[in-house]
Amino acid sequence: MNKLWIAKGRWEGEWVYLTTHVGRSRQDLADKIMAAARRERFDGTLSEWLKRLDWEIVEVVFHEMPQCTCDLRTRLVGDGCSVCNPEYAAQFKEDE
Repeated sequence: MNKLWIAKGRWEGEWVYLTTHVGRSRQDLADKIMAAARRERFDGTLSEWLKRLDWEIVEVVFHEMPQCTCDLRTRLVGDGCSVCNPEYAAQFKEDE
C-alpha cells in the first residue's frame, strides 16, 4: 500500500494540487507548503496558512495492483490480459 499526501485548494480561481512523492510523509508536504509561505513573507503556522488559503491536506492510499506482463504488440492489437484488457479477458471466461 502506497500513500500520497495532497494539499488541495483554489489559487486565483483555479484548483491547485500540491503533492509529495509516493511514500513520503505528511511532514514533507507541510515543509514544502511552508517554504512557499515563507517566500510570500507569511509568518504563521501551517494550519493558519491553510485556513487563509482555504486549503486542506488529504491522504490518498493506493493499493498494490497486479502488473501487466504483455508486450506492446499484444496491447496494441487489443488481445491483452486481465490487467491491460479486462473486458477481452472476461469474454474467455464466459465462453468456457
